[in-house]
Amino acid sequence: MSLQENLVQHEIHQDWANCEYIKVITSSIKKIMDFLNSFDMSCYSRLATLNEKLTALERRIEYIEARAGNKGRNSHLTAEGWWGADLEKIVRLCQNSL
Repeated sequence: MSLQENLVQHEIHQDWANCEYIKVITSSIKKIMDFLNSFDMSCYSRLATLNEKLTALERRIEYIEARAGNKGRNSHLTAEGWWGADLEKIVRLCQNSL
């Protein structure tokens, strides 16, 4: 074999090695992207569920606060008496929602 043939074969061998290296890197990048997309969808779903629960809790709290305000104006109970009962309801509602 001549020197030029050896150089050509060496370049071909390097090209194949580089091609395999590029395939490995490409495959790894695809796996990382698949993981990140899956993670994104999972987080988005979980955050949406959490947002729904928080919205429901906010509505319940607003309702209880409105009821507590009406009780304060319309009843002869002390502030401590009616607030304590509603506070216990808020705590129970929060525990049941989580």
